[in-house]
Amino acid sequence: MIKWGILGAGYIATRFATALQHEAESKLYAISGRNELKIEKFSDKFGVEKQYISHDELLLDPDVDAIYLALPTYSHRSR
Repeated sequence: MIKWGILGAGYIATRFATALQHEAESKLYAISGRNELKIEKFSDKFGVEKQYISHDELLLDPDVDAIYLALPTYSHRSR
């Protein structure tokens, strides 16, 4: 079972989470975003186990196997 984390909780994240529901060997495990209420609603809709307000916290979660980057293009940079 692959435990996925999604960085961002917008439109693209919703599309990915919807598609992921059809993958038997995958599970949406964690989500991160800037807006706590939006993260809670997203988690309720898709049954996400872990929620993070900090993207860094999600990236450091040892239980996350794979990451889907659903952030705006301008934020796709390394630190």
